[in-house]
Amino acid sequence: MMVQRMKKAYAGRSMWLKLKATYDIDRGVYVLLMPEDDDELNEQTLAHIDDLVAHRGARAVLILTNKQWIIQKAKICSDKILAAVEVSEALIDGLLSYYELYAFSERLLIVSLTRPYGRKLYQSLGIHGVTREDLVCLCILGIRDWTGKGY
Repeated sequence: MMVQRMKKAYAGRSMWLKLKATYDIDRGVYVLLMPEDDDELNEQTLAHIDDLVAHRGARAVLILTNKQWIIQKAKICSDKILAAVEVSEALIDGLLSYYELYAFSERLLIVSLTRPYGRKLYQSLGIHGVTREDLVCLCILGIRDWTGKGY
């Protein structure tokens, strides 16, 4: 089992190195890995891409997903999206395995309430009025000056 996880992590590392070279990630590009089937979570993330770029001083965003509708929506969502790339579930698992082993980049943002392993953001939903949008902006995208719409 451990050998399989290491193989996945190695595949994830290889993919990350290719992405860095292809999209020049170290020069202001952030990567959003969107592995979840949670439509509301993904919609909120796409709606806040311009906020992410402005807050972090980014040049652009690269989206990695295995969902075709996210790729289609990304094309009309923001002009700050460098590309939306469809990747296999195996490559998503590889990147997640690599990230769980070693948080290798602050430029990879994983749009999930449960992944990487141990993340339990879903437990915060509804507590003191916390919404998915709040979790996306504050916890996933790291937009620190987000105050929410109700405040």
